[in-house]
Amino acid sequence: MRRTQGRRFRETLCKDREVGNAQVEFIGVIAVLLIPILYFMIALSQVQAATYAAHSTAHAIARSHAISQEGRVSRETQLLIAELAFEDFGLAVTEKNLRVSVACETACAAGASIETTVSYTVKPPGASWLPRGLTVSAQGYSYRGELRE
Repeated sequence: MRRTQGRRFRETLCKDREVGNAQVEFIGVIAVLLIPILYFMIALSQVQAATYAAHSTAHAIARSHAISQEGRVSRETQLLIAELAFEDFGLAVTEKNLRVSVACETACAAGASIETTVSYTVKPPGASWLPRGLTVSAQGYSYRGELRE
């Protein structure tokens, strides 16, 4: 009888040691898994926003070249168009993270096709100290028709 009581006492004591540990383990697992997944989702959403903004900017700059009187738009105007488009998606434009190139057939004269390429470098959130980020590119095309008055 005495051995049975001692065994029951030890079993009860061992069970009490495990009480409450599952909650701590679940919190630990959630912290280890959930935080990196949320960070990855935020970083991925910024890359997607940059892709949409680059596409919008490339199309807008190509159209502005097509409808301008001279067939060309200044660098300042291109940056203004880019700032407006990227601001819509919550991204900041600087000279370092934006590259715009415009290629025209026959010097952007009437009847020429215009190809615009916009490249933007996205840095992961909280890691602005990194020397490089992910570069997204988009192309926009337009046609410079003959303007009649």
